[in-house]
Amino acid sequence: MRAFGEGFAVPEQTVRAAFIAAIGRVVVPGELSGGSAVAPNAAVSDLIASGLGGGSLVPARVRRIDRGLARMGIDWANPELASLDPGFESGDGLVENADAALAAAQMALTGGDAADVATLGKLARAMAPDGAAAPFAGRLEYQWPDQGSDGVDNLVDEEGNFSLLPKGDFRDHLREVVHAVSPAELLAAWHAAELLPAWADDLCEVVEREIAAGTPGQRSQEWFFAALGPSRSFLMIALRDRKRRPADTAMTAMLLISMRLMLDALRERVPDGHFDLLAHPVAMPAFLTDFMSTRSTS
Repeated sequence: MRAFGEGFAVPEQTVRAAFIAAIGRVVVPGELSGGSAVAPNAAVSDLIASGLGGGSLVPARVRRIDRGLARMGIDWANPELASLDPGFESGDGLVENADAALAAAQMALTGGDAADVATLGKLARAMAPDGAAAPFAGRLEYQWPDQGSDGVDNLVDEEGNFSLLPKGDFRDHLREVVHAVSPAELLAAWHAAELLPAWADDLCEVVEREIAAGTPGQRSQEWFFAALGPSRSFLMIALRDRKRRPADTAMTAMLLISMRLMLDALRERVPDGHFDLLAHPVAMPAFLTDFMSTRSTS
C-alpha cells in the first residue's frame, strides 16, 4: 500500500486486493455471529462505546480543547447559535455515549436501514462540544428534509431513513466501491487520507498553544466552525487513527470515496443545492474540498 501511495507501479489487482483486505480487518464491537446485527442491550452498548475510545465518541483531547476555548470566552451556546438549533432547549436530542455508539454500530452493519434522519442528527449532537447549540444536528433531528424544497422528497424513504446511504453491511458496500472506482481515484483518496491525521494533529497543537497563550487565533476560529457541522466528523476519524497503519489509511480512503459518491448522488437529486458551501470550514477541512468536489469516476 505504501508503494502504491508513493507512486510506484503496483499491479491493479494487487492494489484492489489490498483495499479489500483492509476492509476485512474491520470488526464492529458487539457484532453478532453472521455480522447482521448488534445485540441491543446496555452491556453491549457499553462494550461498543469502550471499543470506540474509552466510552466516548469524542476523544478526550477534543473535549479538553472545547473546554479550553470556552474558558477563553467561546460561547458554544450563544443565543445566535441556539436560535438556529430547534433541539437546543428541548433536550430530546441528547443521547448517552453508549447509545450513540450502538446506533453507529447498527448503521455500520445495516446501512440505510438503521439510518433514520433523526438518529443521524442525534449522532451529530453527541459529537458536538458539551452543552453546545448544534444547528446542523438540530436541522437533521427536527427540520430536515424541508418537504417544501425542490428535490428533497426522494432523500428520505417511507421509513424516514436517509436514502443516500447504502443498504446492508457498509463493509460490503465498500468492497463494491473498491472494484467500481478507477486506480486513479483510489490513489487520490489515499493521498487525502494520508493528509487527514496531519491536519488534525496540527489543528489540535496550534489551538492548544493558542489556549495556553490566552489568545484565540485563526486556527481556534477553524476549530469553532468545524465544531458546528460535518467537519467535526473528519476530526474524529483522524484522531482515532492513532496507529496509522496502511490498512487504516486504506479504510479512511474508502470512507472518503463513499462520502464523495453520496455527494455525487445528492448533486443529481438536488442540482440547485448550495454545494459551494462545501468550501466552508463548517463542511470539511480546506484540503479535502477539491477531492470532494470532483465527480467520482465510478
